[in-house]
Amino acid sequence: MTLTISQLREVDPVFTKLINVELPIAVSYRLNQTAQTIALALLTYDQDRRRLIETYGEIGDQGTVTVPDQNVAALNSQLAELENQQIQLPDQQFTLAELSGVRLTTLEVNKFQRWIAPEPATSATVETK
Repeated sequence: MTLTISQLREVDPVFTKLINVELPIAVSYRLNQTAQTIALALLTYDQDRRRLIETYGEIGDQGTVTVPDQNVAALNSQLAELENQQIQLPDQQFTLAELSGVRLTTLEVNKFQRWIAPEPATSATVETK
């Protein structure tokens, strides 16, 4: 599964929540694999982002960094490139049964949905009279 840094930043809080829930060890192990990959990618992103800000910015008297107007466009372009960087994640999904004790908001489910295995289709029977 490949996601952008921007997408990882959105889903990271959900993984942080999930790895703090007691689940069967096999589920926790798989969640941890993905969470570690996300954490490493975001750490690298943050380091690269800081380097770019230092490159394009100027440090003021009180240690604050300001980006001169002539550097803003170049910085924004470089930051957009970082945000769109593709990261390969472990390709795994979790069944609803495996996550049955987990409570997530609808927004969190929406962000985590690509990791939820589709439920097997059930046939509905309709009685006609």
